[in-house]
Amino acid sequence: MKKKASEKSKAQLEAEHRILVATVQGESDPRQISGFFFREAKHILWETAVKADPERQLPSAWPRNWYVEADFECRKCRKEFTWNTTGQRLWFEVYKLSTDAVPLFCLPCRRAARRLSNLRKEYDAKIASARKTKTKEEKQRIIEILNELLEAHRDLPAAMLETKTCFERQLARLLHPPPGEE
Repeated sequence: MKKKASEKSKAQLEAEHRILVATVQGESDPRQISGFFFREAKHILWETAVKADPERQLPSAWPRNWYVEADFECRKCRKEFTWNTTGQRLWFEVYKLSTDAVPLFCLPCRRAARRLSNLRKEYDAKIASARKTKTKEEKQRIIEILNELLEAHRDLPAAMLETKTCFERQLARLLHPPPGEE
């Protein structure tokens, strides 16, 4: 069976596809980067473009060929923040995040969320031991954790609030025992 003159060879199609992908991904010009990569950006600072190393990124159909500073609005505090090229390189080449990721929160809000997450993990790891012990240090630490979580969230599960109240009473008795229990 003869090929039609209008049919392209597989190699020709692959070459055209590579050119299309290179154009869409901005391989030679950062301004050709797909808008998808900066879909929530308020401003894109093209003059800050720095060539990326797609070989160090997670394998993807759409690697980032450029890192370009962009301004975003934090979903929590609503302040505008700049996602700089160093941060992008860190996300995609060191942490190996998906190349379609964009920041939703500013760095201070991300740090605060991470802190609260770590506090909750610490609470979960220490609560059983603190319930069994009579030492004031463990109970005091649980109270400190719960106070910080309460300050951030304003509402905690009832069981956590009950634990806080119980530990505060126990701690008061340990620090100031009633006469005759000393």
